[in-house]
Amino acid sequence: MIDAAALGEAALGDYLAAQPWLDSRAGAVLHTRVLDAPLLRSEPPLLAVALVDVGFERGTHELYQVLLGFRGPDEERPGAAIVPAEGLVAYEAVRDPELVRELVGLVVRGGSVHADGSAVDFAPASGRVELEAVPGELRSLGKARRHTVVVLGERLILKVYRRLEAGINPELEVVRFLTERGFPNIGPLAGSYACSGRFVDATLGIVQQFVPAESDGWARALASLPEDPEAFLGDLARLGEVAAAMHVALASAPGDPAFAPEEPSAESFALLTATLDERIEQLFQSLPAADTLAGIAGRAEEVRDRLRLVSRMVDVGPLIRVHGDLSLVKVLWTGSDWVVVDFEGEPGRSLVERRQKQPPLRDVAIVLRSLADVASAAGAQAPPAWEARARDAFLSGYFAGVEPTGLVPGGRAGTESLLAVLELDQAVTSLRRALEDDGDRVPIAVASLERLLESPLTAVR
Repeated sequence: MIDAAALGEAALGDYLAAQPWLDSRAGAVLHTRVLDAPLLRSEPPLLAVALVDVGFERGTHELYQVLLGFRGPDEERPGAAIVPAEGLVAYEAVRDPELVRELVGLVVRGGSVHADGSAVDFAPASGRVELEAVPGELRSLGKARRHTVVVLGERLILKVYRRLEAGINPELEVVRFLTERGFPNIGPLAGSYACSGRFVDATLGIVQQFVPAESDGWARALASLPEDPEAFLGDLARLGEVAAAMHVALASAPGDPAFAPEEPSAESFALLTATLDERIEQLFQSLPAADTLAGIAGRAEEVRDRLRLVSRMVDVGPLIRVHGDLSLVKVLWTGSDWVVVDFEGEPGRSLVERRQKQPPLRDVAIVLRSLADVASAAGAQAPPAWEARARDAFLSGYFAGVEPTGLVPGGRAGTESLLAVLELDQAVTSLRRALEDDGDRVPIAVASLERLLESPLTAVR
């Protein structure tokens, strides 16, 4: 057990403020407090899970996980020092191959570590992982707002959830479910770890088998446009088949309350459109004056008019667990097939919201808007009618897989109105997210929303 009070909280706050996974929307960090730091490895180098309460200038508090390694002040460290503690120096443990291997080993072997205030529980998945056969090389895999991902020996992936919320993470839930049912287009779950106790009960991280890939769908689409756009259209038909198979699998457990398909209430569609109307109002009221937004400035009523045109009562169909953020960035091309990754759901939504069941067409709409974003980003490099053909390829593959199951009532022809509403919702959401998180994507999101508003409604559907 590391004495939480011994950790220099001012220095820890400086470290947190510089991390990409800290929620910058909450404002500057005012203070930090280490609630607990259960020790996972008691031999040098030490390894601890620090549960850190972070207070922001807007008056909010959030809980973060920081994996800390501890070595002597004269020892070489794989990462910069964060804070001195009890004669040792703490540093970011996810940069240390020895400690990452230690953590992954705890996960795949199982067990628990108990401290005064918390317990850390390790849960291996079915199927034994021989960690001794995994090389020790370590590399980081991108940067994200909610987690840190590292690849161990090109065989296993460790994903560390940074911002913690009470409850099971939807990614653990869904990946475990799909792994147990043998769904082939994911990295199978190898295990997970979680904390429980007086501070929070929450998923801390997961370990998956690593699937080598050439690129994600976004990069592959952009690279194909000037060279061989026809080849990518074939890939999109296969992506539609994979999405359909995933939804069918997620709807296959009527006896499991967390996954059993549910019939929507009579008010479901009305609630969906009312919520979207509110999001439209909030977005356009908060738009800053900027040249990049000129194409949509003052067009809130036009967006609402489009919503009214497509908002007629439809059969929403069963609600199921979905991916929730199935853009082209969240699918990887292996050279022969697609692998779906990152099942955490839409950034910015609470864990409870991300676990809610939704129409399977929610994922479909996100893919379609991602294709629109590709066309916007590619500009003149996108051949005429490329987006329409890309949509048709994906939808053909998808509906060929789901129509025989009855999962989407009415099939492709009968879902035009619902899909149009969900696409409009996603276009508004994408712009909001770009404004909050990524200024470089704002012109793409604006151009996609512009083209959506200017296209004939039949083309949108």
